Amino acid sequence: MASINALQQPGDFCVMPRDEAQGIFEIAFLLPAHAGPSGIIVRRVENVVQAPQAAAHVWNWDGNTERPTVNPEIHSTDGQREWRGWLIAGAFVTTPK
Repeated sequence: MASINALQQPGDFCVMPRDEAQGIFEIAFLLPAHAGPSGIIVRRVENVVQAPQAAAHVWNWDGNTERPTVNPEIHSTDGQREWRGWLIAGAFVTTPK
């Protein structure tokens, strides 16, 4: 998606720059079962699994804007509904309970 305003369906996302020189971006998205958009701050790294996180609130990101993968797991609540899962190759994968 081109912008956060274009998010319409669960699973839609957009990648927006925060500090491109430092590789810091935001991924905004509509999570399954959530009424409104959420977002995470991400840092572009070479290996999303092995690279240390810059901070607890910054996810590692593979740099792909079309099919992003981030680490660690995303845990979000919209005040009523909780969602826990992964963003892998542009798809939101719910963690089994």
